[in-house]
Order: sequence, then C-alpha cells, then structure tokens
Amino acid sequence: MSESLVTINIFFATTLRILAVQWDMRPDRLGWHAYGLRLEKKSDGKKELRAALFVQSKIEGDQLHKKLFDELTQALSRFHETPPYDPFERVIMSPFLGMHTGTQFLRSVPQRPGARVFTTSDQCGTSCFGTIGGFLRPPGASTNDPAWLFSNHHILAEDENCVNQKLSQVFGSGGVFLSEEISYIQLDENDVNDVDAAIAKIAKLDNLAGIYDGIDICCPQPVPPRIGMELKKLGNATNLTSGIVLWCSPRSVTVSCNGDSFEFQNQIVIGSKSEEEPFLAHGDSGSLVIGEKHPVGLLFGIGSEADLPSEVEAIANSPLGLANPFGTVLQELAKIPGIGPLQLVLASDSVCCTASHVETATSDCAAYLELISLGNMDSDSEQTQLCQTKAGPFPIP
Repeated sequence: MSESLVTINIFFATTLRILAVQWDMRPDRLGWHAYGLRLEKKSDGKKELRAALFVQSKIEGDQLHKKLFDELTQALSRFHETPPYDPFERVIMSPFLGMHTGTQFLRSVPQRPGARVFTTSDQCGTSCFGTIGGFLRPPGASTNDPAWLFSNHHILAEDENCVNQKLSQVFGSGGVFLSEEISYIQLDENDVNDVDAAIAKIAKLDNLAGIYDGIDICCPQPVPPRIGMELKKLGNATNLTSGIVLWCSPRSVTVSCNGDSFEFQNQIVIGSKSEEEPFLAHGDSGSLVIGEKHPVGLLFGIGSEADLPSEVEAIANSPLGLANPFGTVLQELAKIPGIGPLQLVLASDSVCCTASHVETATSDCAAYLELISLGNMDSDSEQTQLCQTKAGPFPIP
C-alpha cells in the first residue's frame, strides 16, 4: 500500500471514529440532529470524504465544526499527519419530521401504491394519513395468496397499544376498508432504530395490483443506495416525483407525528430536484423509493427549508427526504412472528431480475466507512461501498 493511500485511510478512519464518538456525546449538543457521508469527486479525479453535520443554527454548526476539526487535527498528529483537507460541511435545518397528514392526491383505486392510507378506531382516534408504499407476499406466492400493504410505523401503528388490542382498522382512499390485521417493527425511544415500518394484511384482494404508474420498476429485489442515484416515488401528497441520493446517514433523529423523538441508524438522505418540484411533502410517508428499476427505500421523514453546502445545492434542493433502506425493511419485517420472508409485488409482466440481482438483494446504508482501497475502486463502487459497509471497529494501518 502506498504512503498516500495509507495516509488517506488513516484520515478516513479517524474522521469516522471522531464522528461516532462525538455523536455519542450528543446530549451536550442537542442542536446536532444528524450527520451524513458522501464521496465527492474533484476535478483532478481524486475522491474526498464529506461529512455533513445537520444542525439547527449556523452558530451551533460553527461551534460543532470547529470542535470536530480540532479533534481530527489532534488525533492525526499522533500519526505525524495533518488533515489533507477539511471534511466537514454543514446543513442548517430543523430535525427531520415524520410526515403527517398533508394534502391528498386522489386515486380511483385504493389498492394501489401511492394511495392514501390511515388507521382509525373509536377508542384511539385517527392516525396521521400516509401512503401505501406497495404490497408484499412471500416469495413464490400466487395472486390468490394473502398480501400485506406496507407503510410506516407512524402511519399504521403509532399507537402500539391500540394495535396490540386489535382496536385499529386500516382504511384507504375514499374511506375504503383495507385491513384490521396490523404488524409492525417496534420503535424504541431509548435505543437506536433501523426502520419506521409496518404492514397490514389485506382483507380483500380485489383490484390489488403492484402498479407504479410512471415509474420503470421491473425487479422486486432491493438494491443498495448509491450517492448520486436518481430516484422516483409515488406519494399520496405529491404523486410522481424525482429525487437524488445525497448522503448515507449513520445517525439521525426524527420527530414523529405525536412529538416523540427517535434515533435511527444507516438511513438514506434524498434531495429534491428543484424547489418547484419537491420530492416529497407531508402525506407522502410510506412511499416506496425506486431507483435503477429496483426498490431502494421506504420514505418516512422530511427536512424542510435546508441550507445546503454549495456543492450539494448545485445538484439538489430542499425539502430533503429520509428513507429506510428497503433491504433492511424486508429483513426486519421477516423477524415478526408469523410473517417470514416477504417480497415486493409487481405487475406480472414486468419482472426482469437476474441472478446477480438476487445475490445483491441486501441493501443497507452503512453507519461508517471501513478502510477501503480507494485507488483500486471505480467511482460507483466507492459510493456503493460508502452506503453498504457495516459499522465495526476502526483498524489503523
């Protein structure tokens, strides 16, 4: 390994370690509510790590930026190195919000991806309104077998006690009854969460179809998010929109419909293509995010009016979206007792999977970069590595 590569690996690993350690000390800096990672290709062909600090004010951002860079400089001095550049950038915005009711894009058929969904009961009231992301069945199941619609926990199961007592019923566009069997991934206010996801077993299969109008999707297997990947989604509020993957977020805090705060790990941060055409709005929670003809993520959070770094602002705008990697969603749903493995339902004439798609079905947006040999990887591979690598110890070469 060349000296320059050793140096950059030390720099990357030290930067990631400092971010993780300082995040664990976050109660002293409550204005810091997320951070994201990306690789930026410079004009000379070199790639630089960028670590975005999501903070609520410029003053908080300046203070945190200085603290982290000082820590980085001091840590590298033990290797007789100095930072080759400043890796930190700031995003000024309020914390991500679990999207609430919002407006409604009317659809004639309630049992479709992108249609409205909500829960209600006499005892617990009505939930925030969200979006049907799509439908799931066990691999190999027929069209006559049971199916589950999927959306967010904060849409289908925000009142877990009500769901556990089987008091909640699920309704769709036009007040059409859809289900009374809800299963969910529990959210923990005192621990780190992976997904904001829930499913509901469809009562009647009539008119159910995995049709994503206006979106080319032909394989149910999820693919890993990649920085710069172009995305589309169908939402109850904004219908068909386009976005772009900006960062993989090791840690982020979201505020749910009822005001509860939850910490998440390994999420996807998505930018809008323009302010005139926002990727998402309140009411789009639960939308399936699609890229490269595959499912990529489950949309659950919105960040409005973000002040973005200039390099990012050149390609994207706010509002920002926060999404669970869809491979992680499927992995977590499969752990629910009585559910088991599930697969996205698509129109029967659209499936185009290959063996390589199946082999790479796990999609994860990693908490950290391990030490990677950047000189031996092309740009796309590096970005995918950034989103896939699992958290772990930080060996120093």
